[in-house]
Amino acid sequence: MVGRPYELSRQVDRLAAAVCGFFPGEEGATALADVLSGRVNPSGRLPVSFPAAGATQPGTYLAAPLGQRSEVSNIDPTPVFPFGHGLSYAAASWLDISLRSPGPWPTDGRCQIAVTMRNDAAIGVSEVI
Repeated sequence: MVGRPYELSRQVDRLAAAVCGFFPGEEGATALADVLSGRVNPSGRLPVSFPAAGATQPGTYLAAPLGQRSEVSNIDPTPVFPFGHGLSYAAASWLDISLRSPGPWPTDGRCQIAVTMRNDAAIGVSEVI
């Protein structure tokens, strides 16, 4: 249970798994118990990246150009867990992905897509698109 990402690169090879809850609230313990016991398939994804050793600060997909890999710095900004990373006990199959909006769309604009999902697992699956 954390409020921000930590640098875990020294421990990541020794971990069988890592579950992160960003201030989950009063139902957080129940949710964590459900995930760890297998009653609920974890479907959350990281809202920020977890930095690697010697890397920059946590970031999102909106990192500034100088926060990304370039010839300006010798620091590798590759995170140990990138924005959007997340694993599940069972994955949903993505079928028939199609773009419904004409492109290109503005940075602060909207885009509509259509995705058909299929659950191939024996347990309930949720997917973050």
